Amino acid sequence: MTRAARAHVLAYPKKFRARQVATNGTKLYVRVGGGGPAVVLLHGYGETGDMWVPLANDLARDHTVVVPDLRGMGLSAKPAGGYDKKRKPATLQVSSMRSRWSEPPSSLTTSATWSATPSPRSTAAA
Repeated sequence: MTRAARAHVLAYPKKFRARQVATNGTKLYVRVGGGGPAVVLLHGYGETGDMWVPLANDLARDHTVVVPDLRGMGLSAKPAGGYDKKRKPATLQVSSMRSRWSEPPSSLTTSATWSATPSPRSTAAA
């Protein structure tokens, strides 16, 4: 007997707003929430920005959190010729989005490295 698997759907709180950002000849679906220094959270291949809901919600207390769905993933536009991560790295997309921010991001986090700059509240406890 086989049981159906149930997925837990993560949803961003209402304090986050979603929009389409035109960049590099495509449109990226981007969620933005919070206030303060900018932090960009990038998902890995085969994921979407939804994976960051818990961390994004926490960081939004004292940061502006920017969470895109990368080109060809999630709700971002899919290229007509398909998605090729070798030719369109995420860093090019994010760097082209930088002109839309009042300040450059203070931290860039990817699902592969978890290299976020510690927030003041996490370093104060150390």
